[in-house]
Amino acid sequence: DQAHDSYAITYQALPWLEAVFRYSGSFKVVRANSRRVYWDRNYGFKARLLEESRYLPQVAMGVRDLIGTGVFGSEYIVGTKKIGDLDVTLGMGWGRLAGDGLFSNPLNFLDSRFDFRPTANSEVANAGTIRNFYFRGDAGLFGGVTYRWNDNITLLAEINPDQYNFTRQRDPSRSIQPSSPLSLGVDWQVLDDLKLSLSFQHMDQIGFSFSSSLDTSAMPEKREVPDFISSRYLPASQLPPQINKNKWYDRLLYDIERSGLLLVEGTISPDGKSAKLVVGNATYALWSDALGQHIALADLHLPATVETLHMIAEDGGHRSATVIVPRPSLSGDQREVIARSRIASGRTLVTPQHRTGFATGQIVSNININQRLQLFDPDDPARYQIYASVGSEYVLNNHWSIRAQVAVDLENNFSDSKRKRSD
Repeated sequence: DQAHDSYAITYQALPWLEAVFRYSGSFKVVRANSRRVYWDRNYGFKARLLEESRYLPQVAMGVRDLIGTGVFGSEYIVGTKKIGDLDVTLGMGWGRLAGDGLFSNPLNFLDSRFDFRPTANSEVANAGTIRNFYFRGDAGLFGGVTYRWNDNITLLAEINPDQYNFTRQRDPSRSIQPSSPLSLGVDWQVLDDLKLSLSFQHMDQIGFSFSSSLDTSAMPEKREVPDFISSRYLPASQLPPQINKNKWYDRLLYDIERSGLLLVEGTISPDGKSAKLVVGNATYALWSDALGQHIALADLHLPATVETLHMIAEDGGHRSATVIVPRPSLSGDQREVIARSRIASGRTLVTPQHRTGFATGQIVSNININQRLQLFDPDDPARYQIYASVGSEYVLNNHWSIRAQVAVDLENNFSDSKRKRSD
């Protein structure tokens, strides 16, 4: 029996451009064991040339297996038209999408070299380099029809002329030539971002797939602000002993840390009208949300004379930006606060009046079960290791720490790799 696996990541890079990374492999089953015949990594793209209109189809051009051996190499021009609940697709392809070739290359009038396409085997040595035989060789037709049965079920039929010549050449005793270019399938939209598919490939093989999607342009969910009573309204007896209720910096520090944020340094100008605070973000997905909480708490605790806040964002030890805003409680109009806000470069407080004394001189130890993962080995989709570790960290000051770790291997398949020596 012959089986084929394919994994793909498709990214809508631009409204008119789609990029694809595929990782494909086939294997044959010998009794109870399976042996991989070939694994291939390949990149591709599809670019829209014409948008669909009332009478004209959407037209796109694409290239598969853009770099390297060209084992899955194919190029195509394809049109798609929506007619009610039907989507009809028809395309002209080269390479694997041409099959055995239905007609000679229509581009040969430009150059006779378009008539010849090197086989994948003759280009294996060029793995990792740009191929030089795009749109060459005989051409063929492919196409398909999808019918939207309801909101969740879609029926599909397609004509794919691929003859899988490379797989048959590598293992002719086990590989089977497709008996038909026709394939049938059904898609089930289980959830908004999850789809399952079942297909009858080339009328002689069963295929199953699932796909999941996510919107990388969507904003992460806003973190809920922790619900607590501010130190401003708590009696001194309910505050930690190191917090002085009469000091604005202490009160602000206590509330900020309970919000999952960090307060590093702070100072007030000699005239008392502006405050500069160096702040950090430990838990909020968006810095804008973190700054919103920082500004609200600073407005609550700073002396009444302060009119302007300079919030200096420190991220990973770098002070990247300063957000300057008028004190919200003095404006009363949120739109005015936003209009008068501005962003400047990061700043350093030369002699801050207040500085948080983060814990130092302590040894922190941990015991963990960890993993290492390496994807897309040419012989295996995933190399992995699971190991146990014991570690300690000694914090010297705000900038330096000493770390040590001892790890013990529990399970790994890196030792199975045949790629230890490579040129």
